[in-house]
Amino acid sequence: MPGEKIVMSPASAEMVKHALNSFLAVSLSFIYNIADICEAVGADVIAVSRALKSDPRIGQAAYLDTSLGFSGGTLMRDMRVLESIARRKKIAVPVVSGAIQTNAKRLTRAVKLLQKHLGSLKGKKVTVFGLTYKPGTPTLRSSLAIALMHLLKKQGMKVSGSDPAASRGEVTKLTRSLFDKDPYRASAASSAVIMITAWPEYAALELMRLKKAMRAPFLFIDARNFLASRAGEFANLGFRYQGVGRGNIDI
Repeated sequence: MPGEKIVMSPASAEMVKHALNSFLAVSLSFIYNIADICEAVGADVIAVSRALKSDPRIGQAAYLDTSLGFSGGTLMRDMRVLESIARRKKIAVPVVSGAIQTNAKRLTRAVKLLQKHLGSLKGKKVTVFGLTYKPGTPTLRSSLAIALMHLLKKQGMKVSGSDPAASRGEVTKLTRSLFDKDPYRASAASSAVIMITAWPEYAALELMRLKKAMRAPFLFIDARNFLASRAGEFANLGFRYQGVGRGNIDI
């Protein structure tokens, strides 16, 4: 195998794995905090993240893209392993514990954004785009979107979902919610859409067609800032486009 070979003990090798994934998770939690501050002071986390990555000490591959939380089992599992080891050894790990807590609270931001634009959520319909834990897979295990659908149903909302690869049967089993691979059919009569997983297919969304399917106030929450370059198009068509960590960019 190419690259530097580092000889170490089994204990050190195990620690590398846990530390690596935890470092990535901490990086994400950090940019979530920065995104929240950006919203409060009128800054744009997209520009901030781009500038941070331009520093060679950080780099372009850094995990500094904001969202409503990270999903998949790997990052959280390794952080919890480190936290468990530290607890047994009576060692405080506030950075790791703080990252776990930050991620756990991210989904509540979606609820707050919906309440901000829709008022009472009871009885209103919302559609979640992108249900798999990442693009390019049909896997729903540890999916942030599935967790969000459960949370929104607890708020009394009618919830539907759409995803290019997810299985209708599996989504229905996990959420007891309506599902349609076609995003326009899934969004019928929805007051809001929340895009969680940024599948490439969503880059070509036909916004007028989407608006015709939806219901006022035509709220579109872009949890990945994936369609940020189309914010003006959303505004011109009468949508309320809401990114994450984008200061006063609330169109």
